[in-house]
Amino acid sequence: MTAVNDFFSRERRIETLRVDIAALEVEQADAVSRLSAATSVAHASDVLGWPQSRVREASARVKRPIRNAVSSAESASGEST
Repeated sequence: MTAVNDFFSRERRIETLRVDIAALEVEQADAVSRLSAATSVAHASDVLGWPQSRVREASARVKRPIRNAVSSAESASGEST
């Protein structure tokens, strides 16, 4: 019985971490978008040490979130922000 409880505790923890990761990805994309808008994609790329394609991809997430990562992860775990 303890093994079953441990399993479900770990599953809940994993879902919580997924929600946290999704939220951090959204925040990161927003920050990248603001940086590239304030300067340029090339400058943001230099500052972050990322390829320009990654900067563009992260900026695009802010404009059209990929699969609504946060809301779908929250609904899977039964949580909301």
